[in-house]
Amino acid sequence: MRADQDRSAPGRVLAGSLLLAIVGCGQAAATPEQDPAGQEASAARARAHVEFLASDEMRGRASGTREFDRAADYVEAHLSELGLDPLFDGSYRQPYAIERVRFSGEGALIYSNGSATERFAEQVDMAFMGVEAGRDAGAELGLAYVGLGIHEPAAGWDDYAGIDLTDRCALMMLDTPSELVQHFPPHLYARYTNLAVGPNTKAWTGIRQGAACVIAFPSSSAPAGFAEQMRSAAILQQTIVLPSGAGGATIGTAVVVSSRAAARLLGVDDTDPGANVSRLLDGTVSFEASWRSESTANTSNVGAVIPGSDPELSHEVIVLSAHLDGQGMSGEDILNSANDNASSVAALLEASRLIRDVRPRRTVQLLFTASEEDGLLGSRHFVDHPPGDAEAVRLNVNMEMIGKPRRSADSHQFRVSSRVAPELESIVHEVERSIPGVEFDYLHRSDDDGRRIFRNADHVNFFLRGIPTLYFYGGDESYHQASDDPDGINFDKVAKMADLLLAVVRITDAMERLPGW
Repeated sequence: MRADQDRSAPGRVLAGSLLLAIVGCGQAAATPEQDPAGQEASAARARAHVEFLASDEMRGRASGTREFDRAADYVEAHLSELGLDPLFDGSYRQPYAIERVRFSGEGALIYSNGSATERFAEQVDMAFMGVEAGRDAGAELGLAYVGLGIHEPAAGWDDYAGIDLTDRCALMMLDTPSELVQHFPPHLYARYTNLAVGPNTKAWTGIRQGAACVIAFPSSSAPAGFAEQMRSAAILQQTIVLPSGAGGATIGTAVVVSSRAAARLLGVDDTDPGANVSRLLDGTVSFEASWRSESTANTSNVGAVIPGSDPELSHEVIVLSAHLDGQGMSGEDILNSANDNASSVAALLEASRLIRDVRPRRTVQLLFTASEEDGLLGSRHFVDHPPGDAEAVRLNVNMEMIGKPRRSADSHQFRVSSRVAPELESIVHEVERSIPGVEFDYLHRSDDDGRRIFRNADHVNFFLRGIPTLYFYGGDESYHQASDDPDGINFDKVAKMADLLLAVVRITDAMERLPGW
């Protein structure tokens, strides 16, 4: 669509070295609107939700815009009208802020060993992921090699044992060669060998273990071209996104370096993973960093809770999620984001009404995230700051782009990605059998090496916390295009998705124990 309105809203295409961080902020309340009650998922109600959320007037509802706030008001109004309890300490909102930072591409990592100094230039031998706000980038820091950068004491592996990271950078392998972690439990093996989530986990670990910065490099076992991909800003920011500090908009210092630079820092000829021994290193590093804050904006997740009815099981939580934000504007084009992801929001609103009426035994949290399109920030903020006991969450069911009319014969077809214990796989099959007119495509079941796990959607952040996840996905027709409008949505399919969510709740309700990994 072409925009006739004011074009001053910031674009949301992430270009160059663009980094996002999360901090707390406030949010406004909504005015309820009437949502007629009913006992079955309604295609008509689903249509009304999508047509409002994906209208031209909403200008793509990008996080941080007034149009996103209107979308959040709309969802909150319907949750309130349904009589559902607020999820976040008496509020339907979980506020935070996003900051967009752009690097100039002219920085460097400076290495000195006392007798010589070497400069590794940005976009040649290194790329910034972030520079911590308030830290002097030019300060000299020591170095500690932490091998794979894995801290899993329960699995018998701790690369940080005995290493003092005070005023030191943690140098680690970006990827995790599978042959080095064959003995890991399946969920840890999958987490670390996965090229989308493993580096993310390891970077977070380094900062949380007290490192002043993280320096990561691809091992010699990394796939061909991986190092080049890591120096692409668009790939980098999806691979390593460090959490904000407790004090506010803090961006942890993190860089990715070439194998050549890593060998120099290690004082070796190459970076073969066989030399995976944590140790303090000679020399110091400092950084030349040129960056600017492009914008900051307040946004919030939206959520409600249906308390469990069984005193013995109500402490266990199932989170049903869909992201509320869209792509916003691309130049003068409005990316209405009807399928991605107003369709899933509509399904979750319909499911909220149905699940409320069955009074499930376990607690169900209904989560509408912000900033998914900015790097899964809303779901990351949620799992980092859960409303209640983080250990209570036993299952996440997430939806993406479920409204396009992919069909097989006379059935609505959904793709299902389930990195599962066998019990969770059996739940998926039972759900499929229980709803007439649907068919599941299991093409996206993860393979053994963990590299095809449903990346780039909100359930990844739950997976990183060891929470079993189900991912329903309808198809990516018109993905991130101006043609993703309400008139392309199959509203009967959206209603079927609501029925599927209800089926998940009913089937798990009959279980005395939910599946783990």
